[in-house]
Amino acid sequence: MANASRLGDGVKIKTMAILAVASTALALCAQTAGAQAPPTLYSWGVFGNDSQVDKPVPVPTVISGVPGTIVAMTTSNAATYVLNSAGQVWAFGFGGTGALGRGNTRSHFTTPARVKFPEGVVIASLPNQDPFGTAMAIDTSGNVWGWGSNNGDELCLSGEQLLPVELPLSHVTLATGGGWHSLYDAGGVLYQCGGNEGTVDPTPTVVTGLPSGTIRTLVSSYEDSGALMSNGAYWDWGLNDNGQIGDGTTVTTETPFHVLSGVAQVAQGGSAGGNGQTIAILTSGTVKEWGANGDGQLCNGTVGGPVLTPQTLVPPAGVTLESVASGGATTYLLDSAGRLWACGRDSSGQIGDGSLTKEVDVPQQVLSNVAAVSSTGSGNVAAIL
Repeated sequence: MANASRLGDGVKIKTMAILAVASTALALCAQTAGAQAPPTLYSWGVFGNDSQVDKPVPVPTVISGVPGTIVAMTTSNAATYVLNSAGQVWAFGFGGTGALGRGNTRSHFTTPARVKFPEGVVIASLPNQDPFGTAMAIDTSGNVWGWGSNNGDELCLSGEQLLPVELPLSHVTLATGGGWHSLYDAGGVLYQCGGNEGTVDPTPTVVTGLPSGTIRTLVSSYEDSGALMSNGAYWDWGLNDNGQIGDGTTVTTETPFHVLSGVAQVAQGGSAGGNGQTIAILTSGTVKEWGANGDGQLCNGTVGGPVLTPQTLVPPAGVTLESVASGGATTYLLDSAGRLWACGRDSSGQIGDGSLTKEVDVPQQVLSNVAAVSSTGSGNVAAIL
């Protein structure tokens, strides 16, 4: 992968917000929830980078103001994006680079504001993770839209975008981004755009080295990319200084590597060269993890050097894990009872227990009755949606 497998150097990401939705009524991927009570949106942590930081919120805090039923969410380091059942996207967080998609650079840290798409555009889904200070959305016609910083041309065009613009791809079903790079599944072909080793390239380029077949999920983090195929095979490529590829080495590669088979769900985390980790749930229910563990983000009771090949994560007694998410150096686990657990870095309140401690190396319960969790990364904090 010539440009998107690694990012430009010099990204100084400090923090981002943490979000969760607490309700069994949540339906992802633009499916309308049933007759149960509407979801409740929670946020904690911090939005922004070194020069744009908001004050940390170290406990889950309710965010209101999104009309209708929430059906999907995603984040960048700058902001959080919520899709409702009417196909509208609402955003809150740092807006200094146009990250809120409203045609200006004003911030709304606690009150969601509607992203301004052209008249008639109805959004169907939000990507799994967004690039640094940049956002994306896929409409009901398979067009992908982007706005925000676009510092590495990850939107497949150049320049900061204060309003959503249609990107030069069609029949898009999946998208993801981390740092200054992005991936798009368009018409069954995987494309990348964005920065690599200090360079930027807005031209969509085909990713080579993956097997034929349908991609189920795309994931990304700082300088790293992953594709989960429909047959359960997970492939990874990009930065590998902390073993985040899982191939037993710390050698960066632009060629996709087959890490595991039988994978049901996967999440990447990491925001800089000092971290980077992957957590995967197999169809058997076993949880595998690998990569950086300098802040206890592998949740295995230790803090130390990287894990270069997949190891088994043993969950708390009596807990069956169903979903995972991972941020810069913090990991989030959702179990079958709807309990949300967290471990890893807590310097900006991303664990959600009210403290600003250095690290938590075993899973700590954060919330109950959680229906969905997601995380995107920065140096010190993560996001849960």
